Amino acid sequence: MDIDHIPSRRALDRYIKERFPEADMYEREDFLKKAPSIAIPTEIHRRFSETYGGRNHASKQMDDAVDPRLAVDRNFDAIKLGLLEQGFTDKDIEAARVKLHELHIEQGWYL
Repeated sequence: MDIDHIPSRRALDRYIKERFPEADMYEREDFLKKAPSIAIPTEIHRRFSETYGGRNHASKQMDDAVDPRLAVDRNFDAIKLGLLEQGFTDKDIEAARVKLHELHIEQGWYL
């Protein structure tokens, strides 16, 4: 299993830098350590994640930083295909999406 940060830590770091420029690197790191993520099979992470490895380029990070809620849905939609192929049910997958959104809201990433 891999831990997939949705959206990526780099996108969230850009979000913090833009919205809270007074936050120092230690504060940002503290926020990022607690950011929501999901455990998914390693192969699904590698094959389907929009931000795995070299796919998390600067323009992707900037797009995701503009609207973290939309980024969660886009990133989640990408891995959903792999999760369905792996045999996870649509009901369970969508419950995980709802939980990710709830965690982001609780932590104040968006409303």
